[in-house]
Amino acid sequence: MATIATNIAQRGGSRFYYARIAVPIDLHGLYNGRRELWRSLGTRCPKEARVKVLAILSEWHAEFAEKRRLREPTEADLEAATWEHYRTEIELHDAQRRMLPTEGQIAAATGQLAAEIAEGKVPWSDDPVVQMASTAVLQAMKGRAEFEQRGAQDRAAQAPLARRDSLNGMGG
Repeated sequence: MATIATNIAQRGGSRFYYARIAVPIDLHGLYNGRRELWRSLGTRCPKEARVKVLAILSEWHAEFAEKRRLREPTEADLEAATWEHYRTEIELHDAQRRMLPTEGQIAAATGQLAAEIAEGKVPWSDDPVVQMASTAVLQAMKGRAEFEQRGAQDRAAQAPLARRDSLNGMGG
């Protein structure tokens, strides 16, 4: 980064000091290819110029930030946003997977329920529909854990392929 002193200059034939700053490369197109901005500080005094240049530099930096915020996203911006979204999705799925019951927890719940039914603590109906519904709940609990685990494995296997396709311009 340039020091304050390098942002102050005199133009040939003038005794006045000027503020100057290099236009960031990524913004050249928004400044019609101009590589530097210049503005008169309205003073011939170097000490006064050092004070006045600060406000102008601050204004220019704010302008650069605003132009970056409003510009069309580049391919690199889109790729970064895509991968940030993908990373966030993976973290979300990992958090959801950690909340799923483990095989051991499912087995323990099944065993506890069977024991409570045998002890008469949980009423058990002789109605086959009620028995099937209870079994379905346990099977769904087990199936969801397995489904989520398979999905995570599939996403992990596809990540390198998606990254390759993105870098080769094949992503969609």
